[in-house]
Amino acid sequence: MKRMKSLYIAGCGLCAALLAAGCSEEALTPSHEYRYDTFMPDPAAQDSTSILRREFYAETGSYLLFNDTLQHRFLGYDYNDNEVYFTEVLDIGYITGATTNTRSMYEYVLLDGLEEQKQALAFLESYVLPHLSSTLKPFSWLLVKDISGEPAGAYDGTRVYPDAVSGERCVAVDCGYVLKNSDESLLEAYTQRVMNIFLSDILLDRWSEFGDFRAISQSYYGGTFEYANEADNTRILREAGFLVKGKNSKGELASGCYPSYEDDLATYITYALLLDDELIEASYGQYPVVMEKFLIYKEILKNLGYVF
Repeated sequence: MKRMKSLYIAGCGLCAALLAAGCSEEALTPSHEYRYDTFMPDPAAQDSTSILRREFYAETGSYLLFNDTLQHRFLGYDYNDNEVYFTEVLDIGYITGATTNTRSMYEYVLLDGLEEQKQALAFLESYVLPHLSSTLKPFSWLLVKDISGEPAGAYDGTRVYPDAVSGERCVAVDCGYVLKNSDESLLEAYTQRVMNIFLSDILLDRWSEFGDFRAISQSYYGGTFEYANEADNTRILREAGFLVKGKNSKGELASGCYPSYEDDLATYITYALLLDDELIEASYGQYPVVMEKFLIYKEILKNLGYVF
């Protein structure tokens, strides 16, 4: 029995053709015909899942995935007569032009069959997509039952289990929670958790759009201050327009520290999604700078295509 050998290639690289010995000047050719549209089902596939994915793309303009294996094709045999395959796996941490391999690495538990796929898709269509105009919709969605892995830069074996992970080409959503819960309020809350992760990655890249937001607290970012007690620490932060403490030299949240721009923006994302205008006013109305930043932030979100 022949021993099967799989050749795993992450991302969209091409298999280079082996060069024949000698001094031939013939042009290089790929060892196989590459199909660029790997985010769509095979054109000949007529199973229910493939039809579902095609319909979703036609309606939304985003690709729909239920598996992180984009293609797995037989190439032929090697010199030992073992079968060789070309496998393209979705790299959620793919970054255009990246020169390092410090990206996040995640594993997925796939949904079981068509019914779970439909249930996960119903959540996406009913709860998540209504908040996104066409300008904010991602290139593709990956719906799975569970996500686990190592975030970028984690060298200590840290393993996380996020509700979603986001990259340039795809947003993966852990739909295991959705399969176990049907209560509308719980699903609404879960939607905010997913959107928080999705928007955080997108908005941190929108440096120019957040110029007015950033300018308000620009002089404080990453700095330190003196405070009398925790109540005084909170007052100083709020008067400068911050909702959370900053981090000390050890990377820990600490009193007497202003947050970075990244942490400031991420915090406003969370609060803006979770709190309506009345709750924001009741909680922070006595701090004009915080209210000004909320107003600017929500206006930017609307301009970018987020639907509250």
